[in-house]
Amino acid sequence: MSSKSPLSSLKRHKNPGSKTGKPANPFTQKKNGSLKFSVLNRRVHGQHRDASRSIANTLSSREKLTAEFKNRNKASKFVDRRFGANDGSLSTDEVMLERFKRERVKQSKKSNKYNLSEKSDIVVTHRGKKIDKDYVQTIEDDLEFDDEDDEKLQKNLDKADTEMHFGGGSFSKRKRESNPYGDSEAAPKSLKEMYGGDGRKNELDDVIKMSKMRKMEKSKLKEDQVEAFAGVDDAFGELRDLLSFRDLQKDKSDERDRRKRVRLGEEDAESGDEWDGEVKLMNFERKGKATDRTKTVEEIRREEAEELKEKEERRLKRMRGDFEGDDLSDVEEAEMKITADGIKYVDKFGNDVTKKAGGG
Repeated sequence: MSSKSPLSSLKRHKNPGSKTGKPANPFTQKKNGSLKFSVLNRRVHGQHRDASRSIANTLSSREKLTAEFKNRNKASKFVDRRFGANDGSLSTDEVMLERFKRERVKQSKKSNKYNLSEKSDIVVTHRGKKIDKDYVQTIEDDLEFDDEDDEKLQKNLDKADTEMHFGGGSFSKRKRESNPYGDSEAAPKSLKEMYGGDGRKNELDDVIKMSKMRKMEKSKLKEDQVEAFAGVDDAFGELRDLLSFRDLQKDKSDERDRRKRVRLGEEDAESGDEWDGEVKLMNFERKGKATDRTKTVEEIRREEAEELKEKEERRLKRMRGDFEGDDLSDVEEAEMKITADGIKYVDKFGNDVTKKAGGG
């Protein structure tokens, strides 16, 4: 391993992070201790440290942090985001020219596409009339007719409608009975013939009559409801008298006496609680058990038929003298007679039966 001068080694190394590429000042460089082994093309972190550069970075960071520290308690601050506001490399004329260019570009990007404030040569017309700020719309502008008959009909309808609504007393009987919509081939009649007199008057009379009828029905329903509530209140009073089977005054006096005895120590606080006593009694009561469901009529008839069939078979066996396995469950004891020949009885069907001794 050849020995090298430390000064020559520092001259060959450039300042790390330096943009100019000038050689580092050897008096501001700090080098780690000598390595045990020298490896080619291996860069050790922190081997060459520039103290002056570190100090400059520290001072720059300290200036930024100082400004932020001063503004730490401020709720708002003004930030000028205009072009060239914080750029000292540009002159005032250059900054103003660039701002003007950007403003014109922004206005030209279809921002005034639907702006009608400027004057235009286009003239809008309707039915031969120029539509401008002095234009007044009329009914004829909204209605378009194909021929003169339709226009005449429309004028007649407007005139008749005006007379019906604003005619007053001068509206003649002939006009009231006439049909403003003209004669119809399907029903060539006047309004009086079609609706049976003054149609409008009859319609208003019907509306008034129906309104009065609804009011009367509502009033009648309310009266019935009040009477029903009064009857229910009376019935509830009678029911309450029937339910009050306990003497409330006596219960209150007994409760006061019990509390007095409890306060004097003559009685336990829990011993006189009637409610707890009743609850305990209910806990010791015999609990109900589930029973069989109610049988239907078909099931009852089926069981009766089977029982009748079984009894008939027993009766036939007794007639044949076969008493083996017969427990005489269908024969009453009062009808049995014990004799020397055996047991004589009359079954439910009225037949005399003799059961020999020994089952023979």
